[in-house]
Amino acid sequence: MTTALQQQVFALDARYNAHRAPQSPNFRTLYIRRRSQLLREANSRSTEKWKQYLKIRSQLLQQRYGNLKLEHSSVSGSLASLGNQSNEKSGIGSTPSGSVVPTKNAEASKALVGGTTIGENYAFVGVHHIFDQHTQAVTMIKFANNDKSRLCCSSLDHTLSICDVSSNPPSVISILRGHTSAVSGFDWSVNNDSIVSCSLDGTAKVWKVEDYSCLRTLNDPNNAQILCCIFQPTNNNLILTGNNKGELRIANVSTGRFLKNVCKIGGQVLSIASDTNGHVFWVGNDKVCFCLKIIIAS
Repeated sequence: MTTALQQQVFALDARYNAHRAPQSPNFRTLYIRRRSQLLREANSRSTEKWKQYLKIRSQLLQQRYGNLKLEHSSVSGSLASLGNQSNEKSGIGSTPSGSVVPTKNAEASKALVGGTTIGENYAFVGVHHIFDQHTQAVTMIKFANNDKSRLCCSSLDHTLSICDVSSNPPSVISILRGHTSAVSGFDWSVNNDSIVSCSLDGTAKVWKVEDYSCLRTLNDPNNAQILCCIFQPTNNNLILTGNNKGELRIANVSTGRFLKNVCKIGGQVLSIASDTNGHVFWVGNDKVCFCLKIIIAS
């Protein structure tokens, strides 16, 4: 209940905010953000005090800025319910605790970002560069770890590319060729020395970033299409792959072989993620949109 009333007070302030310091939009933005913070921190008031505060606040704002048209807004419904305390099922009394209290034109959201529309405040400022080295769709892009200059891309055209986005102009450093079908995914090693890529041709390749050469090619034991791959975070000698037969496998880069143990997830394994220690892996497939936690014994 209290949270809903706080939201209604904030929505009321937001409706009148455009009339406050009309020549200073920056001040209005700072004011409404500060009001939002203060309302979130004021949790000690009782429900009845919040109702009284909302009613008095509305009267004061109307006296100062005039009676704005409030129909179709949550605020008008709240004020009407305050005038009819006997009807507990309408107005404020019917608003569930913690619910969002919208207004017709999203005045509160617009006020917080300081503009007339949310989109204008979060719009892109322009295109930094366009890379066109790939001849078919790009399947994945990823920056090197803790490196804002090197960007790797994989594509349906059977290749990967490594780009330098910090140079002027940005440039393609190298094209990695070797797969015979679409490259479905890749991953940087923790120290960015290597890249592992996987492909619908049933192989995973490990590339040496220093000279962009292929260090190792690993073939899926069942000749399945490999859809995703990652390095084991604490041991770059191990990689995990997921294929279109629902199998999660571990491969040893040094030996160039997959381990005999296999985890059968079902469906098609489309994504893999790991914790920082490399002990817990989350796997997503195409069946029921869920993640499976797998613990690998050290």
